[in-house]
Amino acid sequence: MRGTRCDAADTGGHQNVLQWARKHHWAVTLHWNGEALELLLLRTCTNTRMKEIIHRKTNRWLSISRMSLTFEGVEMGAYPPHTLLSDIGVDEGSTLELEALPLEPPDV
Repeated sequence: MRGTRCDAADTGGHQNVLQWARKHHWAVTLHWNGEALELLLLRTCTNTRMKEIIHRKTNRWLSISRMSLTFEGVEMGAYPPHTLLSDIGVDEGSTLELEALPLEPPDV
C-alpha cells in the first residue's frame, strides 16, 4: 500500500517495526466469498481509499462500482466520499463485509 512503507530507518530499528506498525495501522478483517481476509490499513484510511485498495488487491477484477462494502450493516457508500474509517467507527479488529454486486447486462 502506498504510504505504508516500513523501513528500519523510519522506525528506529528492526525491533521497533512491529510497534511502529501497530501505532500507525489497524488490522481489519474483510469477509468476502466465505473467506476472512486480514488487511493492514493506515489509521487515516478513508472509505474511498478502502475501496481503491480492495480493487487493487483483487487485481482490478472487482470494480469499485460493483462493491457493496458494509460495516455494522451500513454501506460505506452511505457516507460522503473520503470519510475517515475512524469516523465511521472502524478500528483495530473491526470486521467489514464485502459483496460483489452482479454485472449489469449490456444495453442492446
